[in-house]
Amino acid sequence: MTRPGRNNLTNQETQSTIDVLENAIANHQQWLNQLHESLICNQPFQDDVYREDAHRHCKLGQWYYHNAPESLTTFKEFAEIEPIHARMHDAARKLAQQATEGKPISPEAYSTFYRSQQQLIRIMGSLRDQLIETAYSFDPLTGAINRHAFYMIAEKEHALAERTREGYVVAMIDLDHFKQINDRHGHLNGDRVLRITADIFQQRLRSSDIFCRFGGEEFIAFLPSTWLQDAINLFESILKMLQASDISLDDSNEVVRVTASIGLATHIAGRELDHAIEQADAQLYEAKRGGRNRLSYPAPAD
Repeated sequence: MTRPGRNNLTNQETQSTIDVLENAIANHQQWLNQLHESLICNQPFQDDVYREDAHRHCKLGQWYYHNAPESLTTFKEFAEIEPIHARMHDAARKLAQQATEGKPISPEAYSTFYRSQQQLIRIMGSLRDQLIETAYSFDPLTGAINRHAFYMIAEKEHALAERTREGYVVAMIDLDHFKQINDRHGHLNGDRVLRITADIFQQRLRSSDIFCRFGGEEFIAFLPSTWLQDAINLFESILKMLQASDISLDDSNEVVRVTASIGLATHIAGRELDHAIEQADAQLYEAKRGGRNRLSYPAPAD
C-alpha cells in the first residue's frame, strides 16, 4: 500500500482537484447571493440559468464531465456531486422562470434549490478535506506515505494481526553511501535517485503492503500476513534489481548504481508494533556492519 486510502491520484492531480473544489465552493456561495439579488431586486438572470443542461456547462460541470481525474470515482462524494448539482440547477431554472413570468416564487422550488445548493457545498467540502488529508499523508518526493500515515495504517494492521494471530514482517531499508551521491552529484540528482529507488521497491511490493519514506534515505515496509521466508525471497530479488539498475543523472552522461541494506523482523504475538520496528532496525545495523548491500534477519526458530 504505497498510498493510504482509496485513490491513486498524483500529487499534482490532488492539488489541482483541491483548487477546483475550493473555487467551486466559493463560486456557488457567490451564485446564491446573485440569485437572491435577482429575485429580490427584480434584476435580470444570467442566460445560462435557463439552460436545461446548465449543470453540464458551468465551470464545475465542465471540470466534472471533461477534466476530473478518473481516480476520483473511488470517492462516494464525487459520485454524489452529479445528481445534486443537476437538481440544484433545475431548481434555479424554475425559480428564474417563475420570476421572469411574474409568478409568485414557489416556497417548494426555493427550498429545493437552497437545500441542494447547501448539500452540494457540504459534499464538495468533504471531498476537499479528504484530499487535503491525503496530500499531507504523502512524501511529495517519492510518492510513498510519510511516517505519520505509516503509523496510522500499520497500527491498524498490527491490531488485526493480534486478533487473527497472523504474522507480519517489518523491513527497515537504508540506501548505502547515499551522502556520497549528494556530495558528488548534487541534491537534485540525489532526489532523482531517491525517486527511482522508491519506485523499484513499490513496483515489487503488493498493493496490501505499506511502504513509507521514514526519513532521509531510509524507508520502512510493513508486509501483513507474510512469512519471513517469503519476505526474504522478495527483498533479495529487490536487491538484485537495484544492483542491475543504472540510474542516469540529470544533465549528465553519468550513471550511478545504488545498493541498499535491509533489516527484517517478524511480529511476535503480544508485542507492540514498535518492538518489530526496533528489531528490524537492529537487523539493519547488522546488514550495514556486515558490509552493506545485503539483507539481515533473525535466525529461524527451531
